Amino acid sequence: MNSDAEQTAYEERIGELEEEIKALLSELDKDQKEHDLSKQEYQERIDVLESQLAEQQNGLKETESGVSQFQLSNEEDFYTQFWFSDGKTDIEEELGFEPGITDWQTFAHEGDDHEGDGGLSISALALDWIRERELDVHMDTEEELAFRTQINYESGIGKVLVLLWGLKDDAVAGTDYLLHFNRTEEKWNLEEVEVRHYCRRSVTEDRAMCN
Repeated sequence: MNSDAEQTAYEERIGELEEEIKALLSELDKDQKEHDLSKQEYQERIDVLESQLAEQQNGLKETESGVSQFQLSNEEDFYTQFWFSDGKTDIEEELGFEPGITDWQTFAHEGDDHEGDGGLSISALALDWIRERELDVHMDTEEELAFRTQINYESGIGKVLVLLWGLKDDAVAGTDYLLHFNRTEEKWNLEEVEVRHYCRRSVTEDRAMCN
C-alpha cells in the first residue's frame, strides 16, 4: 500500500471510530432505562475504541515519517518477511549457499530502557525504539524498514515486529526485531526484545549467526 493510500485508510478508520465513540457517549447520556448495557459496559467499550483510535492516529503520523507500518490480522502470517526466499539462484547453487534464518535470540543493546510511557501507544513506543537505534537513518533505495503490530487489548499483550531488509552485508540480508509489550496500570511497557537474521550464505550449526 502506498503512502497516500495508507493515509486515506487511516483517516477513514479514524472518522469511523470517532463517530462510533460519539454514538456511544450519546447513548450513555440517555436515561439508564433506555439502553441495555450498564454504564460500566459502555465505558469499557468506549475505552477499547479510544485505544484503537489512538493507534490509528499514531499510524497516520508514522506513515508521514517514512516508516511503513503493517497491521496484519491474526489469520495472516505475522512473522513472514515477504522479501525472503529459501530458494537458491543459479549463482548461489553454484557457490553452495544455503540461505536461511537464525533462531530468535534475546537482543541486548546498550542503553535499552524497557520502561514504558503511559501516554504512548505501542506504535509510538516502537517508533521511538527504532529511532533511538538509528535504524531509520542508515537507509537508501535498496533497503526497507517496516513494522507490524499485533495487539490483544483484553489480555494487555502486544507485539511489534520490526523488519529491516536489503542490508549491505555479504552475510546478512535482513534482520527482524520482535518487541514484546505488556499493558499494566494503563500504560504499555516494553518487556523484552528478540532478534533474528536472514542469512545469504548459510546459518551456523547452532542457528545463532550467519556464516
